[in-house]
Amino acid sequence: KLEARARSASVANSDNVVRQALHRLNGHRSITNADEMGASVAKPRFWDLTDNAAAPVCLEGNLKKLARVSQRNWKTRYFKLLAPFYTTFEALKERKAISKHESVVMEQSKDGENRILCGMLVYYSDMFSTKAKGFLRIGANSSVKSSVKGGKECVFEVTCENGERLFLQAENIDLVAQWRSAIDDVITKTVNAAISRRVK
Repeated sequence: KLEARARSASVANSDNVVRQALHRLNGHRSITNADEMGASVAKPRFWDLTDNAAAPVCLEGNLKKLARVSQRNWKTRYFKLLAPFYTTFEALKERKAISKHESVVMEQSKDGENRILCGMLVYYSDMFSTKAKGFLRIGANSSVKSSVKGGKECVFEVTCENGERLFLQAENIDLVAQWRSAIDDVITKTVNAAISRRVK
């Protein structure tokens, strides 16, 4: 029995080591300092949506998501809220985060390349996944508010840039407030950054 317990403890310890290594490898960050919370952790910069470790993450964690198409079942997904960043129309289109019919503001960089400023909600099957299941653009036309969808508690609704509504459920009311505040912050910072660029 002692040998079995020791083996079980060893397996659990090695599993924990692997999890921690994957956590670092995938670039998942946990923001614990209240002063660092929100979109202010990153200034808008170019990111091509391919490098997880370089993603400007300002909040992440598990949330239950109502199926976007069927609107029937809720599944737990690992979400990353990205602070405002610059990317290209092609990169967004490839990830179905934008449609050719959407009206977007293009900015020219110093090298003459057209780029788009946006925030984003990216979600994965779990925190160890490296391939995202969805990219949802957040910006000036987005909003976040509480919801009673499905008669469930701790639900909030996010309206994305393309008009799609996403229903999410957190574990408790404090997490709902945290996510709503962070998403509002990303929307505000996206608007402010765009205004600042135009003024300059």
